Amino acid sequence: STMKEMGYNTIFFQVRPRGDAYYRSRYEPWAENLTGTLGKDPGWDPLATLLEYAHAAGIDVHAWINVFKIRGPNPVGLSTPQHPSRTLAGWCIAEGGELWLDPGRPEVRTYLASVVMDLVRSYDIDGINFDFIRYPGHRFNDAETYARYGKGKSLHDWRRENITAFVRDVYHQATTAKPHLRIGSS
Repeated sequence: STMKEMGYNTIFFQVRPRGDAYYRSRYEPWAENLTGTLGKDPGWDPLATLLEYAHAAGIDVHAWINVFKIRGPNPVGLSTPQHPSRTLAGWCIAEGGELWLDPGRPEVRTYLASVVMDLVRSYDIDGINFDFIRYPGHRFNDAETYARYGKGKSLHDWRRENITAFVRDVYHQATTAKPHLRIGSS
């Protein structure tokens, strides 16, 4: 039986697993899981295909985005476009064997908003689901960023405000472009 027959009305589809994409992104490379090679065009667009079939069946599609966590422990090769761990290396911090974009840097939040808005403008998605929309833990090594941007706030308040600022800004941009979008997080 089909998902529609089983009563499903929404699919949450991961489109950005680790700074790479299961859709045609202007900013980030094709996911290596598609072809075995980071950045290699698989010859089809998984998100576009899903949207075509899901919408034909009356099922909504929410784009699942891993936000700040962009890489596991393995280094990345060259690709077009380059993986953000290469192009934004100065904005990345390693934590627990993973690579994270530093949420305290305004440039990171601007970059990620551009990634999300490219997706919103290019695809007829019904919603966005943010995952890893947080810091990886209290020991995150962002002392330099905090010294530069903290402006006397406590570390915890400043970090909370960074996440809130990103969500608020992207929510405003995305719902201005497409008022029907539903935005949430895991």
